[in-house]
Amino acid sequence: MMRAYKFSVSLLALFALIVLQANAEVILYEDFDYASNLDFGEVWEELAAGSGYGLMDENQGLWGSGMTIRRITDAVIVPGDAVTLTISRFRPWNGYIYHGDILAWDDQTNTGVVIGSFSFNTTVDPVSYTTEPIGSEYAGQRIGMTYSHTNWGETAWIQLEVDQEVKFVPLSPYPEEGANFVQLDVVLTWEQSEFISGQGITYNVYLGTEPNEHHPEYYGLTPVKTTTDDAADFFYDPEGLLNGLTYYWRVDALEPNEPMPIVHTGPVWRFTTAPAEVVIIQNPVGQTVEAGGTAEFSITAVNAETYQWYKDGIALDGQTAPTLVIEDVRIADEGFYYCVADNSLNIPAATNAVQLLTERLVGWWKLDGDLNDAVTEVYPEAVAHHGAAFDPNFADGIDGLALEMYGSPQDIVTMTDSAEFYNFYPRGYTVSAWVQTTRTGVWGAYVSKQGQNPARGFILTRNAAGNAVHTLRQSFVDLGSGVFIADGSWHFVTGTYDAATGTGRVYVNGVLSNQATSTGVPQPSPASLIFGAELPDGSVPHIGLLDDVRIWSYPLDAYAVARLYVEVKPDEEICLGYPEF
Repeated sequence: MMRAYKFSVSLLALFALIVLQANAEVILYEDFDYASNLDFGEVWEELAAGSGYGLMDENQGLWGSGMTIRRITDAVIVPGDAVTLTISRFRPWNGYIYHGDILAWDDQTNTGVVIGSFSFNTTVDPVSYTTEPIGSEYAGQRIGMTYSHTNWGETAWIQLEVDQEVKFVPLSPYPEEGANFVQLDVVLTWEQSEFISGQGITYNVYLGTEPNEHHPEYYGLTPVKTTTDDAADFFYDPEGLLNGLTYYWRVDALEPNEPMPIVHTGPVWRFTTAPAEVVIIQNPVGQTVEAGGTAEFSITAVNAETYQWYKDGIALDGQTAPTLVIEDVRIADEGFYYCVADNSLNIPAATNAVQLLTERLVGWWKLDGDLNDAVTEVYPEAVAHHGAAFDPNFADGIDGLALEMYGSPQDIVTMTDSAEFYNFYPRGYTVSAWVQTTRTGVWGAYVSKQGQNPARGFILTRNAAGNAVHTLRQSFVDLGSGVFIADGSWHFVTGTYDAATGTGRVYVNGVLSNQATSTGVPQPSPASLIFGAELPDGSVPHIGLLDDVRIWSYPLDAYAVARLYVEVKPDEEICLGYPEF
């Protein structure tokens, strides 16, 4: 196969050798607008006739449904080359499916092997697909293609093109394209394609900060290094890099040729060096651990020389390493931790503050005539989050009094200082409540921590059919129980989320009613924990009674949920076997 070249002369000729530039080669172009016929059986082979296809006027080209055609060119495969198939249509409608295969055709066996394949259903036009560099096992075989419509389609033209450049493209650049926070002592490296190994290929390396080719300081004017053909020399160790700048670099392959080498221009890569001041690359991650367990927080920072860890704004003595380890974790260790990193510039950088919790009951609102958080009755050293409402009303409950709600925004109970504390829920939680209502026809939420734009958070609610629902945004969303609770009786509703498995569960009256697993990753919510509606503005209100709301920092199992129910209903019996879903 002949290789095509063009001479390129520019102002750069004043500074560098005039060199030959290699090009791609079009080996097939069929314009169906103007072809008088396809000459099936000779040039194009009809593999499947389909229905209605044929050559139309310039408004429709080749059209039909279920047709498949094949064309084998005279071009032969050169190892390392890539082939691009491009298809253009008159009316690229969605719903019309097209398929193209690129073939390596063996004349000895009169068979072809698919070396590239794509299907498309899009309004984008034209559509192209390019193979990977073709292996040596197909050397000398002819390049061909098949093309089909599985639905009605109207094709304007088809093109096959051989890219002779791809094997000369340097591989695996380091730093990788777009890398940030690159150190000043970086060494630029790349690899050579196996298809040109041992052919005496050398490289020109270009590096600079100006990407505009019309600028007098354009990085591509003068190479900073010309390598030998030894792979050990495929690197460049720059000097004088500066902090906080974006550098552009390119590696051009020089193919031996007389009287002058053929230049294969490489892709432009870029990287940005680290600034002089400290930059936090990786923040610590919040954790919920068993009491007595170990918690570990780590950070990654660029240019950091010193570290200092803090808990709730107070510096921790002796904690001056990038990793903080807390053993035998107790409630006294709970809080928000962060690290401050610095260097000689004295421009400190602080990580995000992240929460440490133990697995425990973290909130308990008995609602027995007040809105206080009774968690300190179980854990005296814990922080309580008492509720506040404009005018709370109470009535007889499942155990003592209960909160009575009429659907007004004034009924909403907001837990103080709860927005950040209860953002542990993406790591797992349990929320339970006793609820009584007769409301149907609309949804009604009774426990909620939901933020908006985007919606995120957890909710215990009731759908319009009157069934209990456990909601976790950005995960399993609305997990319906299928259990009717709007019958005027008291019902115990519990939702759990196991972050390790992505599994959410909803229980009604101590019995598992439904479960679902999601790969979604719920994000923290900026909203406070509230009772009586889905949102703080009173949207999706609960009308009825609410009693004994509890929240845990981990998912309770089915036995624990059942025990909570029978504590209040000791005459009830519960089967603890999991139902099949």
